[in-house]
Amino acid sequence: MTRVIMIGPVGEHGGVSSHTKGLVRALGGQGIETFCYDISGELANIRTRTTWHAKLFRRIIGQTLTILNKRSDIDLIHTQASGGTMGFLPAVISAILGAIVNVPTVVTFHYGRAAEFVSKHRDLLLFVVKCSSAFILISDSQREVLAKSLPHVSHRIQVIGNGFDTSLFKPMNSSACRERVDVPQSSKLACCVANMVAVKGHRYLIRAAEIISAGNPNFLLVLVGDGPLRESLEKETQERKIGSCIRFVGAQPNELIPTWINASDCVVLASLNEGSPMVMFETMGCGKPLVATKVGGLPEVVLSERFGILVPPADPEVLASAIVRSFETRWDASYIRSNSLQYGWDSIASKVALIYRESMNQHLEEHSS
Repeated sequence: MTRVIMIGPVGEHGGVSSHTKGLVRALGGQGIETFCYDISGELANIRTRTTWHAKLFRRIIGQTLTILNKRSDIDLIHTQASGGTMGFLPAVISAILGAIVNVPTVVTFHYGRAAEFVSKHRDLLLFVVKCSSAFILISDSQREVLAKSLPHVSHRIQVIGNGFDTSLFKPMNSSACRERVDVPQSSKLACCVANMVAVKGHRYLIRAAEIISAGNPNFLLVLVGDGPLRESLEKETQERKIGSCIRFVGAQPNELIPTWINASDCVVLASLNEGSPMVMFETMGCGKPLVATKVGGLPEVVLSERFGILVPPADPEVLASAIVRSFETRWDASYIRSNSLQYGWDSIASKVALIYRESMNQHLEEHSS
């Protein structure tokens, strides 16, 4: 049995955390034993954010001690990394420690703003890619950026998108779901599932909601998620006098997200940048249409308007028009659902397991010659 230590923000809300947990569960079916090291630990707080020194401790001291203590029990280190210095630091630490304990390292890089990251941290990125047996990206748009910037190590770069739990995110009775979450049956319901940070574009979505509500008294926007911008977004909603058509429900248990999606007429993402957002796959898994901005890996999955509607970012008028059009469209839920199954965690895990095997074989060849 292959033994892997998985480094990632397991205890936080958000896509990287959900990806890490979903992948770990599915890897068990591939005969892979996984030990998770949570870089967020119990210090994470989605509203106030973890202090920088606590983050440094978890990502340097804690991660180092954990890998050294586990060195005789692991065959590979896999790090789930995002952008910014703190988000990418675990990948750097894993690259160094992988060389020290003589095991191969794999990195999955989730950051959607790849060009921005390369411009700021090219040398750091190059170091990690060189030290890694495989460097996994979650979208082709990321790969295009890195292949141009780091052409001589592009052979180490692979793309494996996000996944979702096909048994949890599936079509459910919409009326029953609305009753469960206390949404009027007559509402035209749009739902946004996203952390409340600037890059998710909530301010543009609120402006779009204002436009829609002016001509549709049954319109309701539900914002699922929390984050540092929540208070200012709630204040803006009240200032625009549209509090009656926008409901803030906060972060929800993962088990309840399918209920919110199935209760909705459409799911909306107003992001300014993205990697490969998990809610995109989860929405498709529930057979629901997605109205989203044409950024990151979204156009790679929402291939036609049989799955949803894509619009330019930061344009509330166009976003509002697309949401209204989604309400007026007859969507084929079975078609959307059937096309989503290729992104189930079992499929994703089998691709990752293959990379593990190739990485360990390559590592063995390099160190036996």
